[in-house]
Amino acid sequence: MKKVFTNLIPTCHLKDVAPKMNWGVVEIIPVDPSMPGILAEVSKMIADQNISIRQAIVDDFEFYEEPRLFIVTEKQLPPLLIPKIRKARGVKAVLIY
Repeated sequence: MKKVFTNLIPTCHLKDVAPKMNWGVVEIIPVDPSMPGILAEVSKMIADQNISIRQAIVDDFEFYEEPRLFIVTEKQLPPLLIPKIRKARGVKAVLIY
């Protein structure tokens, strides 16, 4: 275990700072957090709107009881994109900050 914990690096989570910077935050609650491809599909939807992602953080489902995916974007997402993200495979719910 020492090999693991000595190599961990703290990370800044931008979700609470994002609104002050006029960035967008999308919080995704997955249907099944072990399902592959949720981040990929949602990221593609965001990229298709020509919006850059500043940060993406995924809670590890083995360490968190209710893991989430947080995506911080360079600007707020267009309102019409939110229903599309809600319909993405593996997405149970979407919160926008």
